[in-house]
Amino acid sequence: MVCVKHSRVVGPFLWFGKLDVSQDLDGVLCLGYRFGDDSKERFTVWVNKSIGWDYGKKEASRAKPEGAVTALRNAVLCVPFLEVPVLVVPILGSDDTTAQESAVVTRLSAAIGKNSGYEHCTKLLSKDKHRSLHGMTAGSAARDAEISGKYGSGGIDATVGRPISCVVLVDDVVTRGSTMNDAARAIRDANNGSRISIYGVALAKHTYKRCGGTDHAEKLRATYSHLFKENG
Repeated sequence: MVCVKHSRVVGPFLWFGKLDVSQDLDGVLCLGYRFGDDSKERFTVWVNKSIGWDYGKKEASRAKPEGAVTALRNAVLCVPFLEVPVLVVPILGSDDTTAQESAVVTRLSAAIGKNSGYEHCTKLLSKDKHRSLHGMTAGSAARDAEISGKYGSGGIDATVGRPISCVVLVDDVVTRGSTMNDAARAIRDANNGSRISIYGVALAKHTYKRCGGTDHAEKLRATYSHLFKENG
């Protein structure tokens, strides 16, 4: 297993200039690392509660995203290179063909979209249903193939009524980057000829402690504790 680590820190975020699959992304920002499904590490527990995962068991009704919503919205304002106007777009769930307003990821992206100079859009992306990548026991190549080509996108001008030069894709957890990258690929295909910067933003980068533990998440959390105050 190849472990991809962040290359630098941008405000409260860990910056990943490159993931395993990220050729159509300009970079990905995460608030910390999520160490496996059963880790008791503090930041991992916070992420699990925020997105409705309780040590590997998906229980959407137990999600408590309020603190995560606030943290991610405020954290994005610390990123200096997102040039407004910014279009904020949620990643879609495996069973979804369009964005669902009640989904945690949609709520995260909607909060970011409330920032001045940002616009939230749930209509840009569409997708074919696919198996949950998290639940697949096959290797990474099979998981990448499962999501490849599933996303479609409308034209940005036609969808939002004006040109946009920066798109932020929002997800809860990113692992190899294949899902975000396929969404970015679809946006670029539908807006051929337009210069668009596409970044990913997520609560966490999923990894394993055997890849090399890091205390960066806790250091960032301590430095930016005000971002997390609503959710412990």
